[in-house]
Amino acid sequence: MYPELKFIYSKRKDLEIFLGFIETNKYFDKSEDLKIGFFSIFPELRDTEKMATEEAKKKAQKIIDKEYSKKKKTIEKNLKKIKADWQKVAPWFYKECDRIFESQPWPEGKYIAYTTIWGIYPRFLGDKTFTFPYKHKLKNYPLVVIAHEMLHFMFYDYLFKNYPKYKNKQYEEKIWGMSEIFNALIQNSGRWQRKLEQKVIIYSKLKPEIKKMQKILLPDFTAKDFTENWEKLKELKKY
Repeated sequence: MYPELKFIYSKRKDLEIFLGFIETNKYFDKSEDLKIGFFSIFPELRDTEKMATEEAKKKAQKIIDKEYSKKKKTIEKNLKKIKADWQKVAPWFYKECDRIFESQPWPEGKYIAYTTIWGIYPRFLGDKTFTFPYKHKLKNYPLVVIAHEMLHFMFYDYLFKNYPKYKNKQYEEKIWGMSEIFNALIQNSGRWQRKLEQKVIIYSKLKPEIKKMQKILLPDFTAKDFTENWEKLKELKKY
């Protein structure tokens, strides 16, 4: 049984995500994510890095309210179209996942896709929710993001079931790299390009490892092929 993805826009979710990055940045360096995902789009948010949480919250809420008020019709129109476009490719996508993950059942979750005004699209493995752009300069990119996050949900579930050691916190950064490399190889393959007509944007630091895996894997590889070869290839270290 395949999950039925719900499509929602939510000012509350956009605020929650922004504050999550601001708070995390106090303990871990998220300056690049803040720059790309928020400040490059809304420069007036830059000073929130130095604000107290409540003050940053008030400022972000004003900007979110203003943006939604100004773009509400466009957001609603685009959300409706993206949902319809996804429903057209979903049967193909789920069939591909059956092939890649050898008919592994989908993990339980809410499966909610939140459109966002931000330029960064976090996923939440716990409840199977994520965000995607309501517009993008690249053709079909909202669909690429949706497929990307749904693939992550399946890959993490596959990995944890078949390689329980990766549940350990010490592997958190490594499996992030693994999952991004896996997705890039799948989504940028000819098979997927013929359907979605757009490549996923790749993290620069992962490009050397992607090239190494490309030399090893056959074009129609599965999750099993990928993980078994990953385990053998000792040069691939923690990212």
